[in-house]
Parts: sequence; C-alpha cells; structure tokens
Amino acid sequence: MLVKPAEFRRVYTLSFTEGDSQVVYSHTDVVVELENGSRAMLEIIQGQLHADRYIVEMLPTEASFDFTLFTGGDDGSKCMQYLKKLIFMTFPDLHTKDVYLNEDLEQRRG
Repeated sequence: MLVKPAEFRRVYTLSFTEGDSQVVYSHTDVVVELENGSRAMLEIIQGQLHADRYIVEMLPTEASFDFTLFTGGDDGSKCMQYLKKLIFMTFPDLHTKDVYLNEDLEQRRG
C-alpha cells in the first residue's frame, strides 16, 4: 500500500473553565494521498491492512522502520501516534495547518 503524506493538521478544541473559554490543542491528524489520488486520514490504513508487522519505507529519505500495526484500542492509538512521529521526522517540510472546527486558524486571523 502506498500513501503519500500531504498535510499535518494540528487540531484545536474549545475548552471551558470557570467563566472562561479558550482554544486548546487536541491532537494532530495526518492527511495522506492514496494511490488513486484521493485524500484520507492516515488511520485509513487500520481498515485497509491486517494487524501485523510491516516494514515502513519513507521515500525519498530511504529510511526504513519496523512497524507493528494494531487496529483497535489503546494499542491502535499508540501505533498511529508512532507512525505520525515517523512521518514528522522524515518529512520536516510537510505543510502544516492549525484547525478549529475544520477551519484554518491562520486564514481566520487574517
């Protein structure tokens, strides 16, 4: 399966505390481009591949990593976090957006 990282999205939510509210970081999504050209969240691999061990090749860096895919529960979340870190390390110039309610916060400020 070939997926190409397209974008990091730092997702923010609204947090309420004693009469105050603020936008706070929640999590990071990684948007990928699939072989057919469509875009999806990285977690799509959990539905497309079997839980197993894989060698993940990061191109064009030619870095390879041993990766165990879990498809659910806490282990599933942890393996996706690990994979996101691998992408972050090997694609340092990947476009990054800060989003709240699926809106780009940078555009909202401007």
